[in-house]
Amino acid sequence: MKTVVELIMLNSERHKEFEQYCAVIEMAELHKLTNPDICIESCKALVEGISKTILVNVDPTKTHATIDKENLSVSKLFKDAVDKLGE
Repeated sequence: MKTVVELIMLNSERHKEFEQYCAVIEMAELHKLTNPDICIESCKALVEGISKTILVNVDPTKTHATIDKENLSVSKLFKDAVDKLGE
């Protein structure tokens, strides 16, 4: 997680929207030993949120609202974000 935070901070001027995920990472770290279920859900939220943000920034046809309406699984969101970055 330290590497993710470092990556976010290194790119914070260009991608301010990713700074909000530092709080999610902090939540995951805080609960990794005492409440692993909260840690897992925080990590899932992190992957989902970053995937949505990538899609919105890379694909002009996407908004957070349209993505939410599609009701995609986290794995599908992640795959779509990776595919868009690959294009």
